[in-house]
Amino acid sequence: MLRALGEPIDRIGPLYSAGLLGFVLGGLLLGPLGDRIGRKWLLVGSLLAFGAGTLIIPGLRSFDAILIARLLSGFAFGGASISFVAIPAEYAPLRLRGRVVALIWAGIPVGGTIGSLSGNAFIEAYGWQSLFWIGGGFPFLLGIVFAFWLPESVGYLIVRGRDPGRIARILKKIAPAAAVGADTRFVGHAASAQRVPIGMLFAAGRGRGTFLIWTALFLAYLIINLMVAWTPALLLQSGTTMGVAALGLAAFNACGLVGIFVYSLLVDRRAAPGLVAAGFLIGAVTVMLYAILPVSTAVSFAAIALIGISIGGAGTALIAVAASFYPTAIRSTGVGWSLAFARIGSICGPLLGSLFFLLGMNLRMILLTIAVPALLTAGAMLLFGRAARRLAASVAP
Repeated sequence: MLRALGEPIDRIGPLYSAGLLGFVLGGLLLGPLGDRIGRKWLLVGSLLAFGAGTLIIPGLRSFDAILIARLLSGFAFGGASISFVAIPAEYAPLRLRGRVVALIWAGIPVGGTIGSLSGNAFIEAYGWQSLFWIGGGFPFLLGIVFAFWLPESVGYLIVRGRDPGRIARILKKIAPAAAVGADTRFVGHAASAQRVPIGMLFAAGRGRGTFLIWTALFLAYLIINLMVAWTPALLLQSGTTMGVAALGLAAFNACGLVGIFVYSLLVDRRAAPGLVAAGFLIGAVTVMLYAILPVSTAVSFAAIALIGISIGGAGTALIAVAASFYPTAIRSTGVGWSLAFARIGSICGPLLGSLFFLLGMNLRMILLTIAVPALLTAGAMLLFGRAARRLAASVAP
């Protein structure tokens, strides 16, 4: 694409960062909108906007225009990510909520892996424009389908006091034998129909938990994206070939998916924050051992695999923990801000890796430095677990 525009290859950085910046802004600004107009319509509007913003890119003829399109499509995707976490979180049974959210969030790395493996074939056969046609056309069509067939969150409808008949029809589809009808009275926590201010995330004893979950998400995704961006370079420093270094990145992603599956089975337990903390502690210890042990390809791949399983899986479980922490009335806002901090960490991770290399740090120094945020994340989750238990005890009847 850059060659077609006559632009140097180093301008790919701003294009990539524009999408990430848009995602952060969308998560911050559109979360409260989901608590006002509903999760469904935020998702539908975001999908249509993301699809349209992506579809127009092949027709643009200037770098600045594409940069703006990337920013706006990233903004829309930030809004979509809020609802595709909030809706399943509110439909899933409490005992399965974390598992469902974790598995749905796993769709992002799965889709990224499929796109990476198939992208080159589409480019060779149909040109670089084909990736934007597919990447924009599918979500646009999905938005149209959701507009007609996706039900709104029942929990949202109840807390907003919407039509009982509509709520009853949805519930009858879930449980046909349930004794509900248009005259059934549904009771939910009171919520303002106008707006959900950010202060609500810190009210009613949630302040400490909110601060800790944001801190953990920032640090977790800083580590994950630092590893994704710089694993090949780290392996090259250990003396491997370029082909082996690329294989190491694939191994990290694949083991991350294994970790996501493992944590999806564990995240609904009451000790979920402790399990997440254990994952980051294992990752930190692995990184430190990797820095101490003699460098070899076998040791490198073993360490990368264990880091992917522990930190990759625990990072996705963090999203599920955040979605479960906030009540229905403010969940969209809570998830939106939580994802924004995760994405800010995603942006900072690769930049931190660049700083390491600019400072001339060797492999062992870099690895020992990476262990620090992993240990801090583990500590934040242990403190979060304590805060969440105190909050639950204070509201228990």
